[in-house]
Amino acid sequence: MLRKTNSASSKPRSATQTTRHVSHETHSDNTCPNCHHPLPMMSTPVVDNFQSTLQRVFPNAYNLEEFVFRTKQTLIPKGFYPHVNTFVCVGLCRDEITSPFEEEVEAMWGQAFICGSLGGMLFCGKTGFAAAHHHAPETARIVYYCFTHIAIDNLGMIGTVYRTRSGMNEKTTACGALAAFTSEIASNKLNLHFDEEDIEM
Repeated sequence: MLRKTNSASSKPRSATQTTRHVSHETHSDNTCPNCHHPLPMMSTPVVDNFQSTLQRVFPNAYNLEEFVFRTKQTLIPKGFYPHVNTFVCVGLCRDEITSPFEEEVEAMWGQAFICGSLGGMLFCGKTGFAAAHHHAPETARIVYYCFTHIAIDNLGMIGTVYRTRSGMNEKTTACGALAAFTSEIASNKLNLHFDEEDIEM
């Protein structure tokens, strides 16, 4: 009787184990196979002026969350592990509208060393880069995210943005520094004078 009871009870255990295994495989489709971080949710594209311009000028562009996630997925097999052995540096324009990018990078990799300037230019120099690298052990891996930015407003216009969160109701340029530089190029009057009191321009 004991043998029959044990034999009978072993079948439900096997079935339970199989169910758990299938459930785990199904769940893994929504998580990173390396670190089990939730995969970014793909939002349904909205057909509007912004999206139309985005797809026309930057076809197949990734959204912010997906881009940062994909870079992590690319780097992990090469030995770059978030919050373990990798230090991140971020070089973006000082414009406040770039802050979501910095926040997303830091959410994935940890606190970043900020090394950007207007227009996304890197003016760290030897001292700045040395300072960044001294914030991580010699054996650490270092990742740099360095980008310029360009705005697209709700009407699909490139280079302008409404900064409603700061109380402004009129359009402003973004990136303003790159817009000024582009205007100089278009006018054939490129200013190459170095102003020690305005080194970012």
